[in-house]
Amino acid sequence: MGYATVTQATSFATAVTVNGVAGAITLESTSTLAAGARITFLVNNSAVRRNSIIILQFDTNLDLFEQDAPLVVSVYGKTAGTFRIAMKNVGAETLLASAGHQILFSILFVD
Repeated sequence: MGYATVTQATSFATAVTVNGVAGAITLESTSTLAAGARITFLVNNSAVRRNSIIILQFDTNLDLFEQDAPLVVSVYGKTAGTFRIAMKNVGAETLLASAGHQILFSILFVD
């Protein structure tokens, strides 16, 4: 399992399946996230173990800090084969959807 990619189908809350130890989740491109709002979605990934460390990075081709709509992403609810991503708009403006929004991930294994 190497690098894998997937695109959400219908909204920021849509679950995805992406089986790789690293990769990119392209966020659905018509949704918005209001200032202060939080949304979560499930990631199915057969590489995830209960004791895995999952590193996330929000990546975009836009300067969200100039638009005052920065996004924070975090992992929670991790089990063997799945984890959840929480996204929160910590800015003062609505995060507009864009074809350039991605969450990059990497899975580290701890024995």
